Amino acid sequence: MKQRSDCQHRCQDDCHPGKPCNETLCEAEMRHYCKCGNRYVLTICKSVNDRQPLECNAQCWKKQRNDRLANAFSTGKDLEENKSGIKFEYYPEDSLEFARTNPKFVLKVESQLTDVVLQKSSRSFLNLSSAKRAFITRYVYEHFKLEMCNYGNKGGSGKTITDVIWKEGCKVPEIMISEVISLIEKGIMSPDREAERNKIFEASLVIYGVPKGLGIDDIKKMFPGYQNEFYPERRG
Repeated sequence: MKQRSDCQHRCQDDCHPGKPCNETLCEAEMRHYCKCGNRYVLTICKSVNDRQPLECNAQCWKKQRNDRLANAFSTGKDLEENKSGIKFEYYPEDSLEFARTNPKFVLKVESQLTDVVLQKSSRSFLNLSSAKRAFITRYVYEHFKLEMCNYGNKGGSGKTITDVIWKEGCKVPEIMISEVISLIEKGIMSPDREAERNKIFEASLVIYGVPKGLGIDDIKKMFPGYQNEFYPERRG
């Protein structure tokens, strides 16, 4: 079978030695890829060789990110060589412990929050325990910079809904907490959170004598000009 001159697929007409191929549109089935090559759709050529690539989607972004981090964190040596190009996230001890003991839940949350950011959408979580709600609340506000609302439990019914909503300025953390757990377990990252905090933050401010009933959100309101530049954490 001869190769067509217009699209490089093989001519599908009956054999015609010494004669040019008919100028019919090519009916060959082909894969049409996105810009990064991660996904494709099956389409018919129709002799169009300048078709624009598909747009990349959330799955493409995740694969590119995972490949980049895999190269950066294969070994401790790789971490030292590549860490300058990675924005590290600080996760407090209680969040790390929750992630270590609830790995499947944490991976599910990370996947759904990532989709909220990339797809500019929302996700709902039903009947979360207090520990799970506390974990998601910190992850949503301090790391993904999303919005969140809680509903239900009126009259002690026990049924609750937690909605996570996209908002302008949200982001996917460069390093997620599940990846920090994995790096610690592999011995690539130090489990010493005090040392890790000193690498990430330029300074620490400790506030003593906080009145009873005052929460982290109240403390954050004391520093309105630095909303996205510090990490509040209750200790002791």
